[in-house]
Amino acid sequence: MKHLFYIPSLALASILLTHYPTQVHAMGILDFMRIYIFSEVDGTVLMDGKPVSGAEVTQTADYKNKIHTYTTITDDQGRFHFDDMYEYSMRLSETAILQKITIEFDGKEYLAWKLMKKNEHQYGELNDASIPDSDIQKINLTCELTGNQDNKQTVGSEMRRRTITGLCRWN
Repeated sequence: MKHLFYIPSLALASILLTHYPTQVHAMGILDFMRIYIFSEVDGTVLMDGKPVSGAEVTQTADYKNKIHTYTTITDDQGRFHFDDMYEYSMRLSETAILQKITIEFDGKEYLAWKLMKKNEHQYGELNDASIPDSDIQKINLTCELTGNQDNKQTVGSEMRRRTITGLCRWN
């Protein structure tokens, strides 16, 4: 009776290793995956093409009904940075993460980025999982406050399209 536990555990571990070989970290018989809730972000805030110093930039992610929030202030060149946001989890259901970045400046709030991320991959916001590491596009934003907050941009392959709303552009 005691050995029945090992069969499902080994089966689950082999499924995770087969389907997610680079995402699984050895932590025992029931391995966990690193779920990237929000990949690393670098950005610059501009107003009429000039850097905005002192703007408050807030990054928010809603994953499994848990809200993750980080805030930073732009420097003299209008730059901001957020590190990778992740947690370890057994991925047994579809990933759905609501991501937002807002910018507050001169008493006004701007929607910079809004995306429903549906994968657990680092830089999965802009990239499909199938592309080689050398071609991965990192999140480097330019956020012009005079831009259109309702602007929608589509990224990803035909089967994995996702729409990003907000005034930021990436390169």
